[in-house]
Amino acid sequence: MPTVFILDDDVNLLVALELLLSRNAYKVYTFSNSADLMLALGQLIPDIILLDILLAETKTGEVVCQELKQTYNYLIKIYLFSATHIADNELLKSGADGFMDKPFEIEDLLNMLNKSLFKQP
Repeated sequence: MPTVFILDDDVNLLVALELLLSRNAYKVYTFSNSADLMLALGQLIPDIILLDILLAETKTGEVVCQELKQTYNYLIKIYLFSATHIADNELLKSGADGFMDKPFEIEDLLNMLNKSLFKQP
């Protein structure tokens, strides 16, 4: 069962994503701050991390992504999402594997996750 970590400061979105992804055979861990996510990485390495860009803390999702990629570069796929679009050069700079605009359709999210995990074209 693939493991997904999700970092977002919107608790309602975290609950909804956990429910939806769990129903689709994913093991989901949710975090409302980057410190808790970093602690969890000491115990478990997920297959994918979904990061909101705009967080209610001093770090942005792009900064968290850069830090994670420096440590776990080839181990974890990281996708950023936000209601604010990110420029391609900022996405590249962050090291993220992809980006999704919020709001997104759950089918689009599932397709992205499946494509990433199972290398579908």
